[in-house]
Amino acid sequence: MSEQHKTPQEYTGRYAAQYCDGDQEKAAEHEIVKEVCKELTEE
Repeated sequence: MSEQHKTPQEYTGRYAAQYCDGDQEKAAEHEIVKEVCKELTEE
């Protein structure tokens, strides 16, 4: 796993900042965020 994204919350925040103008709720609805967060919680 990448050291950049240790928790689903950190990943969602980074994704939101890059692609959703900082909107974490909007980011959480994106399929890639759902997949990554699912993987992060399983480890």
